[in-house]
Amino acid sequence: MPNSRAALAAIIAGGSVSALLLPGKAEAQALETLDAIGPYLDICVVRRMKGAGFSPERDVTLQLSFRSDGTIIGVPRATYSRPSRGEPEQARFIDAVRRAFADCAPLPFSKPLGASIAGRIFTFRYTLESNKDERI
Repeated sequence: MPNSRAALAAIIAGGSVSALLLPGKAEAQALETLDAIGPYLDICVVRRMKGAGFSPERDVTLQLSFRSDGTIIGVPRATYSRPSRGEPEQARFIDAVRRAFADCAPLPFSKPLGASIAGRIFTFRYTLESNKDERI
């Protein structure tokens, strides 16, 4: 199963993804391969999380599935969380990542990719790490 790990602080500070993968670009090309999904979501989720004000050392792993048209099926399920989900700021962090995923959908899958991944379970991990004690 594809697995994406994004250090949100590091990506915001200076990560780069091909302009062809930037969400919201009128010229954005369709995602053709499984390997293109993670980078596309990384930049899209980070863009929506920037300025959210979360303290570092947060981590969430979400499982979700897509329809062939790039929309998300249901609500992404948190399968791992650090600190625990009972901590109020962590609950807000998980909800913010879920909202970011929802805002990024539908993903621009090519027809062949959409047909091949529809209904498959994907796991994405997002980590907010210390970066000079900055808050994102």
